[in-house]
Amino acid sequence: PLGGLVLSGGQLGKVFDALTGRELYQHRSPLNCAAAFERDGESYAVVGAYTGEGLLMKLAEGGAEHVTDLELNVNAVKGVAVSGDLLFSVAADSSATWYRISTLEKVATVEDAHDKIANGCAGLGDGWFASISRDLKLRVWDPDRHAETIPTPHTHSIKCIAASDDGRTIATGSYNGRVALYDRVERRWTENQRPTTAGISSLTYDAQRKLFVAGSYDGQIYTVG
Repeated sequence: PLGGLVLSGGQLGKVFDALTGRELYQHRSPLNCAAAFERDGESYAVVGAYTGEGLLMKLAEGGAEHVTDLELNVNAVKGVAVSGDLLFSVAADSSATWYRISTLEKVATVEDAHDKIANGCAGLGDGWFASISRDLKLRVWDPDRHAETIPTPHTHSIKCIAASDDGRTIATGSYNGRVALYDRVERRWTENQRPTTAGISSLTYDAQRKLFVAGSYDGQIYTVG
């Protein structure tokens, strides 16, 4: 969501409003992910592309306009997230990059942030992030870019990740339909369910119901937590 818009995109490289189908911007490569944030009282979103850019989109009268491209990674951007004044991205080459939102300047890139292709990330608040990878690990990154590597119950590549609004609970979903929940306070996995035999394609947190919603390649959605 970006203001009254719902930004979407995919293989055609088009950013469009999912509510109306109106095209907002055409990029040169497919689009993978997006995250919205506020900066100087205005609404922005960054859309991650296969060619490593983050398309900076700004909410404008009647739609969203392309401002610039942020050089996030040298490979396909697989996930972007926001936490505090930081923007975080992970890529297919296993790297991770931090940008400062207030200045739009790159803070750092860690080339070997994951042991295999990274597939997604989530903001945990106060500059903390979490990321997942085909290496079957959950990583929790502190504001100084140090990671705690946590083994997961997954036996298949972890496709997606989401976090509760308070950043305490992290949900991970894998290609064999399993969803697991990790409690950062108790430091343990509290749920390990397989609601479908199809892969989990996306995860989000429903703050009103205080549970996670998982989208699947079988076309269904499932609730966990």
